[in-house]
Amino acid sequence: MKKFLTIYFLIVVGLQLFFSLEFYQNISLLVSTVLANISGFLIGIFDADLLQHQLTLSHRNSGTAIRVDTACSALELTLLLWGAMLAYSTNLRSKLIGLCTGLIGVQVINIVRIISLFYIIEIFPDFFDWIHEYVWGVLLTVDVLICFSVWAFYDAKNRPPHDASEAQ
Repeated sequence: MKKFLTIYFLIVVGLQLFFSLEFYQNISLLVSTVLANISGFLIGIFDADLLQHQLTLSHRNSGTAIRVDTACSALELTLLLWGAMLAYSTNLRSKLIGLCTGLIGVQVINIVRIISLFYIIEIFPDFFDWIHEYVWGVLLTVDVLICFSVWAFYDAKNRPPHDASEAQ
């Protein structure tokens, strides 16, 4: 456990440095643009009142809008999940599977978040900030914990039994 926590701590410190680079800001903007486009496409299937202009999704009739900002990319949580997966003691193949499925798991929930916030600001504008900041912040964090736990469970389940003679 000490080894895991040490490696995780070093990865998190490295990620904090990465967050400050302009390169990260460009990736975050790209991810936010993709999320806005996917969310806009999915909303547009069912709602003809959607207007989308780049990162902004708005209601045609009321004019209320949300902006999928770079902070909405959930990349920080994804990178923390990746840090835990990289620090976890397993083979490279399992780590790569975890990194890919973890990214998908976090971003699918993030798209659900963006779509729900699009409607929440229209229907319950007084609760928007609270739901945006607190409810979805907690739900995304729980999603990361679930993604890691499920991945670690399946990794442990699919790992060959440990041979006691190898430990000596």
